[in-house]
Amino acid sequence: MKEGTYATSFQSRLGRDPWIKPYTDDSIKDLTKRGIKSVLAFSPTFVSDCLETTIEVAEEYEEIFEENGGEHWQLVESLNDSEAWIDILVDLVQEKTSHK
Repeated sequence: MKEGTYATSFQSRLGRDPWIKPYTDDSIKDLTKRGIKSVLAFSPTFVSDCLETTIEVAEEYEEIFEENGGEHWQLVESLNDSEAWIDILVDLVQEKTSHK
């Protein structure tokens, strides 16, 4: 991906404690102010979809995006039970346990 065609932000603030910035909800508003109409969002730290994250990223952030002028928001699903991911997990487990 070319520099400037993507952004990184952080969700899941807990209470009043400061969290890693930039916050995703603020970043979404900045994107729409810059005229961005379409976003492909994903959470690369998760290998399986988490209901809390799915609701927040797929639904709540889409709502913020559209309320601020965005038109198309899509969440990329995590690896979950894809065949390729399961094959990699099997290989890793077998590699780690075959040395014993």
